[in-house]
Amino acid sequence: MMARASDLKAAGVRVATMEQPWTKEEFQEALTKLKALGKWEHPLDLGTAGTGEWLPYAYSPFLQSFGGDLVNRDGFQSAEGELNGDKAVQWAEWFRGLADQGFMAKKSGKDSTQDFLNNKSAIVYTVRGPLTKPRPHSATTWWSCRRWTWARAPRSAAPPGSGA
Repeated sequence: MMARASDLKAAGVRVATMEQPWTKEEFQEALTKLKALGKWEHPLDLGTAGTGEWLPYAYSPFLQSFGGDLVNRDGFQSAEGELNGDKAVQWAEWFRGLADQGFMAKKSGKDSTQDFLNNKSAIVYTVRGPLTKPRPHSATTWWSCRRWTWARAPRSAAPPGSGA
């Protein structure tokens, strides 16, 4: 995930760090504050227009952070009890809630990266395009998700999708 530090500052949202990542609740609060700025119809773009392999790769970390999974890892033969289990349903309800609350579009634009660059969103979830090589002086901040903690990756760290 990426956001402009200037937008976070304008909304009064602290920049998460590896030492003090965002919690799920802080993420929700950040979205509320960003939406209140009135700059974007939907402050969050999770690439919901994506198709094919993007969907399971993209959303699996979110699903797993709720305790669900794409497959039953006891034998790897079925998704029964995992993808349709209570934890997965909780994740799906939360995900749908992001759209219901107006934080993200039910279907994002065709190119989330370009939309972010054109300031159509405050936070974007992407792994490709020009955002994979931010300039050293860029005000763009990288984010990563780990069991519902959100953290800023050091600028020297290779961004997602960079192949580095």
